[in-house]
Amino acid sequence: MEEQQLQVEDLLCDDSFIHYCYGSNEADVQKWEQYIQQNPGQAHTLQTAKDILLAVSIRFTNEQLDQRLASFKQMFDANKPAPSIEAPVVPISTPKKSRTIWYAAASVAILVTAGLLMLQRKNNTSQQALVFESNTDQRKEVELADGTKVTLYPHSRLTVAGHYNDTHRDVQLEGQAYFDVAQVAGKPFAVKTNKFTTTALGTAFMVRAYTVAAASLKVSLVSGKVKVEASQKELLANPVILSPGEQFDENLRTHKVQKVSFDINTIQQVQTGVLVFKNASVKEVIDKLEAYYGVSIECSIPPENVKRFTGEFHQESLSHVLNVFSFVTNLNVQHTATGFYQLK
Repeated sequence: MEEQQLQVEDLLCDDSFIHYCYGSNEADVQKWEQYIQQNPGQAHTLQTAKDILLAVSIRFTNEQLDQRLASFKQMFDANKPAPSIEAPVVPISTPKKSRTIWYAAASVAILVTAGLLMLQRKNNTSQQALVFESNTDQRKEVELADGTKVTLYPHSRLTVAGHYNDTHRDVQLEGQAYFDVAQVAGKPFAVKTNKFTTTALGTAFMVRAYTVAAASLKVSLVSGKVKVEASQKELLANPVILSPGEQFDENLRTHKVQKVSFDINTIQQVQTGVLVFKNASVKEVIDKLEAYYGVSIECSIPPENVKRFTGEFHQESLSHVLNVFSFVTNLNVQHTATGFYQLK
């Protein structure tokens, strides 16, 4: 037999190969076994063709085949199992030339069906949500499909919808994150938390929405414009529109909601990964530490009785910063069972 690179479709239409697969002709069996020994690189191709032929043990009439194809289409369109169709079982005997074309056609149908199933599985996979987590003192940088850049703060979780960037851009946040939103016309960007939804079009803002060990929920706008809405009207009757330098703040204990001003430089600075304090009050220190590490810190001593603090930290752990701060100011730091940090 001449050495050549055979394809699966060639083998499916070769009578001698079909005889070999079914063991119905000893001469053909010896012929193809010898071919495999002489051409080991073709063994996989021959085995694939053989598997296809052996898988075809039933035959449908033209009407039944049309019904079968229609049922497959229904399965793909409606995403549900296709109804079964009864078909007569044909005993496998020495294949005739007239059956060769049918076997090839049936094999092609199997390959097409398998391809559609793989495509459907791929599409289903692409619709699955993506989850990003940061469970340590370090932050995590994430870039979404539309170019939006997210800084995920410690102990935070971001879930990106599987259909993200199709018609909408929705993400779910637990914890704290800074969003630098890419401008995409007609596709609003929305950050959902357990209580509120913040919607923006081309802007930069930070959302703080920890579900434990948090004193407040905050949305801080650095640039652009955002709208904050509540999932339930009793939480917030009307949407709150923020301009740069404004912050939406809900006290999680009293549930009081207010719009206040804040220092944009605080967020811009913590985004660089460097904490700089220059003769800072205890309130300024707490604000920066809460923004940077995503924690809640309370001080039981009147601010005017606490020494001002100067220092610079480059991506240091929270415990290290608090130890230095408490040493300089003569304060004691206590990490409560509820997750808060208390300065006494």
